[in-house]
Amino acid sequence: MKYHLSLFLILFSGIAVFGQDSPIIVSLFHPDHNYGETEWEREAFPEIEEVFEGQAFHGVIYEEEPLEAYLKQVLDRILPEELNQFNIRIYIKKAPSFNAGMFMDGRLVLNTGALAAMETEGELAYLMAHELSHFILRHGIRNMRRLDQGLENLSRRRREEEVHDMNTRLALYNQRLETEADSLGLFLLYNAGYSKESALRLLDRLPVQPAEDDKNNFFVRILGIRMLPPSHPKSEERIDFVSNNSLTFSQAIEEPVGDYLVLTHAVRNYNISLLELGGETVGSLFELDKLIEDVGNESDFYFTQLQLAKANLLCRILNDQTLLYRYYNGIDLRTGIITRHRPREIRREYDSHRTNASEFIENTARKYLNDDNVHYIANRLMGFWYVEHENHLAAKPYLEKYLQYHLENEMEATDRRYIQSLIDQ
Repeated sequence: MKYHLSLFLILFSGIAVFGQDSPIIVSLFHPDHNYGETEWEREAFPEIEEVFEGQAFHGVIYEEEPLEAYLKQVLDRILPEELNQFNIRIYIKKAPSFNAGMFMDGRLVLNTGALAAMETEGELAYLMAHELSHFILRHGIRNMRRLDQGLENLSRRRREEEVHDMNTRLALYNQRLETEADSLGLFLLYNAGYSKESALRLLDRLPVQPAEDDKNNFFVRILGIRMLPPSHPKSEERIDFVSNNSLTFSQAIEEPVGDYLVLTHAVRNYNISLLELGGETVGSLFELDKLIEDVGNESDFYFTQLQLAKANLLCRILNDQTLLYRYYNGIDLRTGIITRHRPREIRREYDSHRTNASEFIENTARKYLNDDNVHYIANRLMGFWYVEHENHLAAKPYLEKYLQYHLENEMEATDRRYIQSLIDQ
């Protein structure tokens, strides 16, 4: 009875926090949950089904049977008995950002970027437990209800100030829901036998939230736009909350790091290819820089892959004056802000930009030439770096090592022919 009693206590203590929202919106642990019968669910469920079956998700779902089976195994471990009646499904979305989401009809979506950034099963378990908590506590409905109330309270004119205040209240309310999900998620993690350190590691990996009063933000500084509070609490606040939680994790299971890294190897490589090939090169470099900053720890395998991917992209634009200028001057066309290029300035700064890029490429490649996991990537990068500097003789031994590795690992014929053509020059 320990499981059910503890669950009752944590939900009972939460009533003081969120029980006043509505008497009809109750946790899915409650026997009278009325799941699927509220007006918001009746409206949302068909729309969600249409999104997943229609064009919106066509080609966006990543499929890999061994990985999907593993994710289902972890989900089954943390899933409470009370949720067996619901059809919880996992989808892997092809998206390089660190994100996950839970739909009201029981669909759990994990980005390839989230799976790539984590390193242990325990981190994965807490991410799933957090998202499941949103489902259990019916946060989707409560957010929709709060939005409906906010819209009803607006005047007919819907003045800008009113809308901003409503959105501010919604963002702060969502922060509260995130704290609830952190709390119940920690409880689910505890009951599955994982360690509290798993939760702390995951929270420490989360992207940094933008500051509400960031005076350096372009929109605040130039356009005078008022920023909204972030939708999630600050990472340090969430880490403090979990650290100070009184749950005792006395029977934590073993979490072998290697198993998770092996099982997510393919999706990690795929996510790197999304960053390298998905969209405009300079925009991809900005995305890589953000992820590198978020990961932070140089000992992480994902950090190594991100560094090599960045070096590879820089190698592609090493001889492009305009793209190097845009990258080193922070000109991101994805913001929609058009910046006029100055040809003289571009030419004047080219040597400096090319030197900076070249040094980063060379240093990164040499750093990992003897790394058992990525030596072949480093050799390829080193060879291409010499090719870009028109030194084919120096490039030859690195490209030969790369070619030899891939001949042993069934390299694609087109890539093999291209590398061989570089060696023969």
